[in-house]
Amino acid sequence: MFKKLQARLGEKAAETFDLAVDKTAAAVGTAVEAGSRVKALTADPDQSITVEAMVLVFIDTVRHDESDGRPSTRAEVIAAYRGREHSLKWISRFGLWGATAGYLSTLYSEAAILCDVSDAADLGLSREELGACVLLLWGVMGDLDYALAAIRGEPDKSVVIYLKSRLPLGEDQTNGMTKREVVSLLWQARSLRKGEASRGDSSVEAMIDRAEDRLRPHLEGQ
Repeated sequence: MFKKLQARLGEKAAETFDLAVDKTAAAVGTAVEAGSRVKALTADPDQSITVEAMVLVFIDTVRHDESDGRPSTRAEVIAAYRGREHSLKWISRFGLWGATAGYLSTLYSEAAILCDVSDAADLGLSREELGACVLLLWGVMGDLDYALAAIRGEPDKSVVIYLKSRLPLGEDQTNGMTKREVVSLLWQARSLRKGEASRGDSSVEAMIDRAEDRLRPHLEGQ
């Protein structure tokens, strides 16, 4: 009887150990995968890209980041932000981005918060609709219909065309930009947001409040 009990305890200990190993491996794998996605976001800062395409890169990265489960409550939105902070540490490791790394990190965090708030409210917005809302959240544009048209690539509609009246854009910025230049332009436009600190220092609660205000028409339309 004692030998059977001892054998069973041994089996149980082995099962517990295997489970712990599996959980550890899964956690490590998740961290590496998340880091790889953020690494892909930050890769090739000199790659040519449009502003609209870069905004959708933000949206797609957020959606891929949490494809296994989107936040459904405010508490989960905050938890997702806290977890994402670890992934964002990857951005600072890419020296090629220089000072732009901080801009990229803040823009990504704010885009992610808006996506999380939208999903927590089960709004069912498309990537293009989210992208348009993010442009308004940053203060880059003030017209939702125009922002959506720009994101969708409609003729004679673009973020650069819209910003010409607000920022002294050079010829190179109107003819094409790199990812780094796009991020700098978005940050410059964002810093013009009335009453907002250009550094982007704000709490997660404040970011959630701003996202909810931006999504208010959609929330009230449910």
